[in-house]
Amino acid sequence: MPLVNGIFSSPAARIVYITPSHQLPLGVVMSMPRRRELLAWAGRHDAAVIEDDYDSEFRYVDRPLEPIQRLDDSGRVIYIGSFSKTLSPGLRLGFAVVPPSLAGPVAALRQLIDWHPPITAQLALAGFISDGQFDKHLRRTGRVYGQRHRILQAALAGPLSAGLAAIPSRAGLHITALLRPGHDEDSVRAAAAELGIATTSLAQYYHACPAQQGLVIGFGAIEAGELTAAVHMLSDVLAMRS
Repeated sequence: MPLVNGIFSSPAARIVYITPSHQLPLGVVMSMPRRRELLAWAGRHDAAVIEDDYDSEFRYVDRPLEPIQRLDDSGRVIYIGSFSKTLSPGLRLGFAVVPPSLAGPVAALRQLIDWHPPITAQLALAGFISDGQFDKHLRRTGRVYGQRHRILQAALAGPLSAGLAAIPSRAGLHITALLRPGHDEDSVRAAAAELGIATTSLAQYYHACPAQQGLVIGFGAIEAGELTAAVHMLSDVLAMRS
């Protein structure tokens, strides 16, 4: 939902879906003033806010801002998340923190859909969390992803900087960079793919305005050593396509 002169547009909207801790694809963080402005807008228009904190556990610089749900005193925010990135997408478990007025309807809807997720997996995860093992796991994975984040940041400030301008990123498992003039997104991605380097198109995320050319570069599924080699190959691709 865009801001127009500081005011949220689409006043007829009744539900707003947001990822304020790390927006996809640009990776920006919603500021505290804008979070409060969104809550005020929702109050004026009797709207609900769905806050998806999909990868806030992986933050590499300073502390995350308070979730919007913690700022909500009128029961308008539904806070959702999953364990797909922190543990495994195959686990198929998530959670929702809903206002008391919605607890009954949400439980009834869940039962209509498929009764409930697997009991065994839920019990195992609950024990993993209550024993403190989940926190230890997050610290370990945070160090691993933090190293990869630093490698990619350094490459974007160094060998990749001639072809890419990185958008500042402090969290998550991807970094987005804009292609500098003279580089074509399709040809760069195709040449990189021939070398086994998969990237996501930034232009595909644009629907209502002219698309910016760029790459969404994920680092969650690649080892640090392989990432270092990959960015050097990507640098060669950009040099050849300039």
